[in-house]
Amino acid sequence: MFTHLLAMLNFFKIGKTLNGIEIGTTLSNLITALGEPTEIVGDHQNGYVYYEYYRYGYTKNIITELSIEFPLIETPILLQDVEYKKYDISLFEDFSLDQDTQLHELIRLLNHLQLDWTSKNEIDKDHVIIRLDNGLNIVGDLSEGFIVRISIMNGFKN
Repeated sequence: MFTHLLAMLNFFKIGKTLNGIEIGTTLSNLITALGEPTEIVGDHQNGYVYYEYYRYGYTKNIITELSIEFPLIETPILLQDVEYKKYDISLFEDFSLDQDTQLHELIRLLNHLQLDWTSKNEIDKDHVIIRLDNGLNIVGDLSEGFIVRISIMNGFKN
């Protein structure tokens, strides 16, 4: 469980890797590194590989997307003693993430981590996209207020 917490916090802060997997990794290297997936959707050339709530999209056997799928998080992930540091003062707070995490709760975590973000009004008026400077996109459902996913795709260049 500890590795899940570290992987998730690193994904929020850095955005370039998820469980040690980077965009551009081959599908075979993904499976070698993380073991047998929970589910594979697609064919040999295109699709998604799931490890519980972690999703890895691939095209032509190359990882092109890293994602955390919030509707699949059934057991809450507790992020305990997350540090906020400013002016040589450290404050610690606990956060819980699962399929019922609300948009405002995740924004509170982003602000606590001191991550810069902006919201984007897309054509899809049922969702909001929050973009972090590190390339992550957070998709929230506006009708229910829940987080749908946090992802980064291969089109992002930093």
